[in-house]
Amino acid sequence: MLWGLSPALDLIAEMKKMKEIVVGSEINILLIGSSDARHILKTMSLLKRHSKELKVNFFVTDSGEALVRQMLLLTIALEPSGKLGLLEKSRIWMEVYGNTLLRSPTAKYVIRKMCQLRHMISDKNFLERRIPLLNLSLLRYSDLDYLEEVAKYYQNNKQYPISRAWDELLRAKLEEDYDYRFDFFDLDYSIELSVKPGGHRVCKSEYVHWRNTGIAFTWLETEYSVGNPTLAVGIGSSGDNLYSHGYWGDMESGPFFAFGTDSEEKPMLEVRNEVNVRRATDITERNLQRMFHELEHGSPPSDLYTACIDLGLVMMKPGNVDLEREVILDYEPDPTPEDYSAIPVPNCKVFFLPGNAMDIFPKKAKNKEFFDMAFVAQNFYKFLNQDIMSMIKPCGCLVIETRKFVIGLERDAGCFGKEVRNKLREFGWEEVTKCHFRKDAHALFRKSSGESSSEKNMDEQDDTEAAKIDDDPCAMEQDLTESITEEYKQLNLEETRDKAASTSSELENSSFVCPKSTNLLEDEPNIKETEVISMTFQEDTDVHPKEDFKKRIEDVEDAFVDEKDGLKISGRENQSDLASSEVTRNAEERGQKAESGDHDHVN
Repeated sequence: MLWGLSPALDLIAEMKKMKEIVVGSEINILLIGSSDARHILKTMSLLKRHSKELKVNFFVTDSGEALVRQMLLLTIALEPSGKLGLLEKSRIWMEVYGNTLLRSPTAKYVIRKMCQLRHMISDKNFLERRIPLLNLSLLRYSDLDYLEEVAKYYQNNKQYPISRAWDELLRAKLEEDYDYRFDFFDLDYSIELSVKPGGHRVCKSEYVHWRNTGIAFTWLETEYSVGNPTLAVGIGSSGDNLYSHGYWGDMESGPFFAFGTDSEEKPMLEVRNEVNVRRATDITERNLQRMFHELEHGSPPSDLYTACIDLGLVMMKPGNVDLEREVILDYEPDPTPEDYSAIPVPNCKVFFLPGNAMDIFPKKAKNKEFFDMAFVAQNFYKFLNQDIMSMIKPCGCLVIETRKFVIGLERDAGCFGKEVRNKLREFGWEEVTKCHFRKDAHALFRKSSGESSSEKNMDEQDDTEAAKIDDDPCAMEQDLTESITEEYKQLNLEETRDKAASTSSELENSSFVCPKSTNLLEDEPNIKETEVISMTFQEDTDVHPKEDFKKRIEDVEDAFVDEKDGLKISGRENQSDLASSEVTRNAEERGQKAESGDHDHVN
């Protein structure tokens, strides 16, 4: 995964939901599979709001490609304003983060920074001087070699055909439905993304454009023509040559949720005529500008310049990317190490852990009950075990990312919550506050002091969430019954129902007795035996719930039309008399036919 599928968190604020943090203490936070640096950046930018004396250490474990991307994203975020302006910094960060194609200036910037990252990985002294925030001392030599290999691939690969790779993956996923892909994108947005809390902040046009091209963040008068090499994964070497397995990231949800679903500036969330005034792109840009300003100056900005117009109100037609127009960038960076330092972030450190950290670290005594907090991504929770949980302090907390914004796993959302709760309950953990795994982006857990009083309620919630996505016929029947009842009330057919019930009761209490017959052939001699068998079989056959209730809805609508057109019997007595006379007449006709048949038989 190349980006997270949940909003960025202020991890210190999450800890304060559980306990008070001692001023001047040192907080150790473990990040498992966070994929990007969103939690690190937001926590560091808001740290001074909590305490100027608090010290925070982040320990990150992820794949080599994800670690190099996080190094690059942190490098961009900590560039001094004299080297990179606030607006340009935020846009470069967004392009590298979530676009398959880059602008030419952005691509050149990435190549230069990859050259500098190679120096940082191989030279510890240069790393401490250039970005004091980062610490690679816990990595093995093999891990450092792989990071240097990944950075070299990103620097030298100026001909990465990611647009063609994206299109080929789309064709492989949709197969014969590829020509109707925009209908599928529209359907996913309408029935899954837009109905989620916060998901409606993503405009339909930008979501469909990203699904088709892989370009999430766009601005007017910008051209994207150079492939983003940092989205390549599975990098390896064959002799002196480097290769990758291409793009294997997210193609359904999008990179909009880290900073694009909420904002401290409420005008950014304005809605007019049920349409967002600002796109998720605009919200992300504003949030990044605020965060970068607070990282450098220690306080939020008083006013920010906004270059974009209200593009959320503009209906833009999804465009296609010309697969033959990707530019091969002919650019060689200056290999000289940079002589300036990044923006200082006092009292913070980011440690990168080796790939086998979760296997070897729990075995060391010094790591027992070492972390105050841990964050686990939604696709990494299965790797949790008792050894990993033993590294968290008894008073610590655990944040689990839910699958709220994972498109295509709506049926799995309720069951996912039950699996997480059951797994953590085995380890002796319980929820701090009740979490709805289909509406909340994160769930907060702590070590339980005993039998939780809310465990029963949690289990009931799990069953409810799972039942909502179950295709069981009984559940369908209940839903259809409720819909029929609601429509019945809307049509105001109470009077018609009462009249029908009254007529039925009068028929039952009348003096007329309908002759009962035990043999269908005796009553209707013209019906063949095979027809009787066929009719009996049809009567005994179960009707599918959908067809049965669809017919009931049609009957209700027909009754309403009859009442509206005046096609009803005015009085209860007239209804009873007409019904009785009709039944009597039919019975007399059947009796005459029977007598005639007996007479013919005697003759």
